Amino acid sequence: MKSIKTILFDLDGTLFRTDTVDIVAINKAFALNGLERRSEAEILDCIGLTMHEMCERFCIRGSTVACKFEKDVISFELEEIERFGLMYEGAAALIRYLKAKGFTICICSNGSKEYVYAILEKFGLVEYFDEIWPQTDGYSKTAAVACLAGKYAKNGFILAGDRDSDIDAGRENGGITIGMLHGFGGNEPFNADYTAGDIAELKKVISAICDSKFDFVKENESCVE
Repeated sequence: MKSIKTILFDLDGTLFRTDTVDIVAINKAFALNGLERRSEAEILDCIGLTMHEMCERFCIRGSTVACKFEKDVISFELEEIERFGLMYEGAAALIRYLKAKGFTICICSNGSKEYVYAILEKFGLVEYFDEIWPQTDGYSKTAAVACLAGKYAKNGFILAGDRDSDIDAGRENGGITIGMLHGFGGNEPFNADYTAGDIAELKKVISAICDSKFDFVKENESCVE
């Protein structure tokens, strides 16, 4: 069997520290629209949702109000990304390393196109991805992963993410999943086939899987070298 050479990455809570941006950006949008500000915990619990799902979570109803709120969030996110946005330590280096090793790498995110590209452009990473898939109307995370896997992953793929939506999307499309414990999914990453506590450990897990050092069985303990 040929070695896996395709890796799909979630962005928020996997490669990007969304907490450096969205707590401030979302509360600014609440304030601008005369809505109640939310706690840090409430906002972080929404990381990984689409904007529509976030509006539902915060009971922002009415198409006009919700549309304006979504546009305001994106506008404030772009400001915060430029000023304060951070990748997890080692994330940019990992992407460059994988590309140099000949991997096909894609982003599959529920973030808006403007948001996703602003992050990747800030850190000089756009050119390293074979495809960047932001939130797209009519496509769930599972459907998006299906499209990417069908296009790039004839020999299988690995998906790294921090939420059940990531893990389910990978598994339902026949991928091997890695749950990122440094993200915003609470206990959700433990539903993945493997877990990684940080980017350094993620690199080890990817290398071990691709070198067939792990049997493909579910491991809820963080993998070690």
